[in-house]
Amino acid sequence: MTGPPERSDAVRASEAWALLAAVAAGGFLRFAGLGRVGLSHFDEGVYCLWAAGIGYPFKELFAPPLFPLCVRASFALLGPSDLAALAVSALVGTATIPLVWGITRRWYGPTAAIFSAVLAACSTYHIAFSRIALTDATFTFWWLASLLMFSEMVDGGQSGTQRPEPDRSGGIVSPGGGWAVAAGAAVAAAANTKYNGFLVFVIATAALALFHSSRRKKPRRANARLLASWLLAGLTAALLYLPWFWHVHATLGYAALLQHQRGYTTGLFEWPHNFVTIVANQVCLTGWLGRVGPVLAALAAWAIGPGCFRERGLAVVGATALAASLAGDSAGWLIGILAVVPIARRYAFPGILQATWIVALVLLTPAYRPYPRLALPLIAAGWVAGGAIIAAALGNATASRRDRVRWAVAGSFGLVLAVAVNVLVPVGWKGAAIETNLESACRNMRPELTGRVFSFVRPPVLFYLTDRLLPVGGLELLEAEPVDRSPAYLLIDSPMLRDNPRDRQRFEHARDRLEEVARRAYLPSPAVVLDDFPGVCLSSEHRPTAGNYELTLYRVVPR
Repeated sequence: MTGPPERSDAVRASEAWALLAAVAAGGFLRFAGLGRVGLSHFDEGVYCLWAAGIGYPFKELFAPPLFPLCVRASFALLGPSDLAALAVSALVGTATIPLVWGITRRWYGPTAAIFSAVLAACSTYHIAFSRIALTDATFTFWWLASLLMFSEMVDGGQSGTQRPEPDRSGGIVSPGGGWAVAAGAAVAAAANTKYNGFLVFVIATAALALFHSSRRKKPRRANARLLASWLLAGLTAALLYLPWFWHVHATLGYAALLQHQRGYTTGLFEWPHNFVTIVANQVCLTGWLGRVGPVLAALAAWAIGPGCFRERGLAVVGATALAASLAGDSAGWLIGILAVVPIARRYAFPGILQATWIVALVLLTPAYRPYPRLALPLIAAGWVAGGAIIAAALGNATASRRDRVRWAVAGSFGLVLAVAVNVLVPVGWKGAAIETNLESACRNMRPELTGRVFSFVRPPVLFYLTDRLLPVGGLELLEAEPVDRSPAYLLIDSPMLRDNPRDRQRFEHARDRLEEVARRAYLPSPAVVLDDFPGVCLSSEHRPTAGNYELTLYRVVPR
């Protein structure tokens, strides 16, 4: 194999301006109109109540504390509001763009980096979850930072032009202790954001093992340094996660938490359906920008790349446009699956780490319930892999014919796969415009909430109406409390009944004692709807309607 494309530490003016434009555009797309979005996901309410210092039962089951602490800091700066919570995700989502540029530039060079940065900036999938107060945009940031720190740990933090290129005959490995601590800290940040954060450490470990086994010469001293750095990274991550571990163990018992998390895994026979649902979710959430973005990214890479005037650059842009029009945000990792072997062979440890990252997530993500947000690290893998493919196509003027054939075959198979996905995955529901969000529904309901108002609602409603609702479970009112003094009211959030058959039965049993006072319908964002109805994008027969999301206030008739 020939050497990698151009690597340069000096950032040219054209590259700097392209990156600045990508970050500015990405930030605008994530922050624009954020005040009109509001909260709607169950977990968003838990994090906001947590950040506001309002207790919610078993909040430790939902996530570790890092994201709620970030929201609390935002509340301290901006005041407690949904906008302050959403701004955390939007800010971290915007910061992910230069991080993607940095990791891709370190691994594959400037041409790849600008392609990946523009791809991340225009990813409608990532934009959607950067506008929701969930942990996933923040988790993706720390995931990327962890992988970058691990690659720097192996390379000793030397710059791309100063260090000789690692090769498969022995490699030049000078593990850095400082980078090992940084890698461990980034892993700990990921683990303190989502409970599957240590998966990034497992992936990095597997990549290190593959890198070690791929070298024909194995210098004993270098291997000892590498092992010591790996142990230091793992120890740092464990120590930084330990306080939360002990808190959970003392509060709930860590075994109870693990059992709860296992409840979200699915069996082996569900894997094919989950995989198809994940791809369909990505196609469903890919708007026009997600299909235009890869074309803009290819044009930017073509413009600043060293081979910008070669005819094949136009062919690459055309192929990228075709893949993006068919698969949108899925195109990067779908093609990346087929390019993992060339990537791993070409770029030593970064390539092996990239290949392990893609393969591991393709295998493991469908083993979980197909929530769209869980695919964000896989989407990010596609951004970086896409940069590697573009760099190989545009950035190497001395590529052999054999190399060009390999990349052409990988790209062609990727395009065929993208076509197959677009044709075979029967995407039904495409989302809908948000006519009334939950915040508006709560605001419109507020004048009706007088007297004693009990509730059976999701945490976002509690966050919006905490000053009007009694901190007592609502359904118990129907069974235990006699109504013989002031009138009592019950506020019901329909998803609570939809998702809990037993509580729905209790509600229906007491329906004759309820008089409807007011009803307010609302509709969450498509990303939240797909989380609530994971298979809705595969069928047009089960589309969410206004009845799926309603706030209804009842007066409780005395016995």
